[in-house]
Amino acid sequence: MRIQPHHHDGEGTSASLHTFMTSLGHDAPQPVATYPRPASLDIASTVQRMRARGIKPPVDRGLIRGMMIGTPLSIALYVGIGMLAAHAAGRF
Repeated sequence: MRIQPHHHDGEGTSASLHTFMTSLGHDAPQPVATYPRPASLDIASTVQRMRARGIKPPVDRGLIRGMMIGTPLSIALYVGIGMLAAHAAGRF
């Protein structure tokens, strides 16, 4: 049994999408609007203005230090509790 190929408009695969879209009476698709400047340049100019005014970002050293100590400690506790549970279950 042989299945005949089916094409959307009988032209085969050589018809372009743009021709297909505009042949139905629709307008041609509009290009996507481009922004005049990328967001990274806006962020960079904002940072330069803040530095020129002497504004520094808020840094909480206690929070950062706590996270640096708390994260490895919590991972170690997680692994340790898993090892104890495996030992209690007879798998370790």
